[in-house]
Amino acid sequence: MEHRWSIRTPIQADVVLSIAPWGKVHATVLDISIGGISVVAEQLELPANAIVTLAFSLEHAGQTSHHRLPGQVVYCSERRAGLVFINPANETVRALRDLADAAKNDLTDRAADQFPLRA
Repeated sequence: MEHRWSIRTPIQADVVLSIAPWGKVHATVLDISIGGISVVAEQLELPANAIVTLAFSLEHAGQTSHHRLPGQVVYCSERRAGLVFINPANETVRALRDLADAAKNDLTDRAADQFPLRA
Protein backbone atom coordinates (compact mmCIF):
# COMPACT_ATOMS: atom_id res chain seq x y z
CA MET A 1 0.00 0.00 0.00
CA GLU A 2 1.31 3.40 -0.98
CA HIS A 3 1.38 6.17 1.60
CA ARG A 4 0.75 9.45 -0.20
CA TRP A 5 -0.56 12.80 0.99
CA SER A 6 -2.81 13.17 -2.04
CA ILE A 7 -4.17 10.95 -4.79
CA ARG A 8 -2.32 10.89 -8.10
CA THR A 9 -4.44 11.64 -11.16
CA PRO A 10 -3.34 10.23 -14.54
CA ILE A 11 -2.92 12.99 -17.09
CA GLN A 12 -0.87 13.59 -20.20
CA ALA A 13 0.41 17.12 -20.69
CA ASP A 14 3.56 19.05 -21.53
CA VAL A 15 5.89 20.80 -19.08
CA VAL A 16 9.33 22.33 -19.29
CA LEU A 17 11.83 21.48 -16.57
CA SER A 18 14.62 23.99 -15.94
CA ILE A 19 17.59 22.41 -14.23
CA ALA A 20 20.79 24.29 -13.42
CA PRO A 21 23.38 23.78 -14.86
CA TRP A 22 21.90 21.45 -17.52
CA GLY A 23 19.35 23.84 -19.01
CA LYS A 24 15.80 22.95 -20.08
CA VAL A 25 14.14 19.61 -20.72
CA HIS A 26 10.75 19.20 -22.39
CA ALA A 27 8.79 16.47 -20.62
CA THR A 28 5.35 14.89 -20.55
CA VAL A 29 3.35 14.58 -17.34
CA LEU A 30 2.15 11.07 -16.50
CA ASP A 31 0.30 11.88 -13.32
CA ILE A 32 -0.13 14.79 -10.97
CA SER A 33 -1.21 15.38 -7.40
CA ILE A 34 -1.29 18.36 -5.09
CA GLY A 35 2.10 17.28 -3.73
CA GLY A 36 4.04 16.28 -6.83
CA ILE A 37 4.28 15.14 -10.40
CA SER A 38 5.63 12.23 -12.44
CA VAL A 39 7.18 13.02 -15.84
CA VAL A 40 8.80 11.22 -18.76
CA ALA A 41 11.23 12.55 -21.38
CA GLU A 42 13.51 11.20 -24.08
CA GLN A 43 16.38 11.15 -21.64
CA LEU A 44 16.42 12.23 -18.01
CA GLU A 45 19.59 12.26 -15.98
CA LEU A 46 18.56 14.14 -12.88
CA PRO A 47 20.37 13.52 -9.62
CA ALA A 48 18.23 12.73 -6.58
CA ASN A 49 17.40 15.84 -4.54
CA ALA A 50 18.19 18.20 -7.46
CA ILE A 51 16.07 21.34 -7.50
CA VAL A 52 14.18 21.99 -10.74
CA THR A 53 11.61 24.51 -11.93
CA LEU A 54 8.49 23.23 -13.71
CA ALA A 55 6.89 25.65 -16.16
CA PHE A 56 3.40 25.09 -17.53
CA SER A 57 0.22 26.90 -18.49
CA LEU A 58 -3.37 26.07 -17.59
CA GLU A 59 -6.33 26.95 -19.78
CA HIS A 60 -9.69 27.24 -18.07
CA ALA A 61 -12.86 28.97 -19.27
CA GLY A 62 -10.98 30.81 -22.02
CA GLN A 63 -8.35 32.13 -19.60
CA THR A 64 -4.70 31.06 -19.60
CA SER A 65 -2.61 31.16 -16.44
CA HIS A 66 1.14 30.56 -16.45
CA HIS A 67 2.87 28.79 -13.57
CA ARG A 68 6.41 28.10 -12.44
CA LEU A 69 6.82 25.68 -9.56
CA PRO A 70 10.01 24.73 -7.78
CA GLY A 71 10.35 21.00 -7.30
CA GLN A 72 12.79 18.47 -5.97
CA VAL A 73 13.72 15.22 -7.69
CA VAL A 74 12.59 12.29 -5.55
CA TYR A 75 13.59 9.58 -8.03
CA CYS A 76 14.86 9.37 -11.59
CA SER A 77 15.38 6.55 -14.07
CA GLU A 78 16.59 6.85 -17.65
CA ARG A 79 13.27 8.26 -18.91
CA ARG A 80 11.05 8.88 -15.86
CA ALA A 81 11.30 11.19 -12.87
CA GLY A 82 9.22 11.86 -9.79
CA LEU A 83 9.20 15.37 -8.36
CA VAL A 84 7.76 16.81 -5.19
CA PHE A 85 6.60 20.44 -5.24
CA ILE A 86 8.43 22.86 -2.94
CA ASN A 87 6.28 25.55 -1.31
CA PRO A 88 3.78 26.14 -4.15
CA ALA A 89 1.80 29.40 -4.03
CA ASN A 90 -1.83 29.15 -2.88
CA GLU A 91 -3.24 30.04 -6.32
CA THR A 92 -1.07 27.35 -7.91
CA VAL A 93 -2.30 24.75 -5.42
CA ARG A 94 -5.87 25.73 -6.31
CA ALA A 95 -5.06 25.45 -10.04
CA LEU A 96 -3.49 22.01 -9.50
CA ARG A 97 -6.51 20.87 -7.48
CA ASP A 98 -8.87 22.09 -10.22
CA LEU A 99 -6.76 20.37 -12.86
CA ALA A 100 -6.71 17.09 -10.93
CA ASP A 101 -10.46 17.28 -10.29
CA ALA A 102 -11.21 18.04 -13.94
CA ALA A 103 -8.94 15.23 -15.09
CA LYS A 104 -10.55 12.80 -12.67
CA ASN A 105 -14.07 13.76 -13.79
CA ASP A 106 -13.27 13.82 -17.50
CA LEU A 107 -10.78 10.96 -17.71
CA THR A 108 -13.21 8.56 -19.33
CA ASP A 109 -14.72 11.22 -21.62
CA ARG A 110 -11.59 12.84 -23.06
CA ALA A 111 -8.51 11.72 -24.95
CA ALA A 112 -5.26 12.32 -23.08
CA ASP A 113 -4.12 14.98 -25.56
CA GLN A 114 -7.22 17.08 -24.85
CA PHE A 115 -6.35 17.97 -21.26
CA PRO A 116 -6.03 21.74 -20.78
CA LEU A 117 -2.39 21.81 -19.73
CA ARG A 118 0.34 22.95 -22.07
CA ALA A 119 3.88 24.23 -21.51
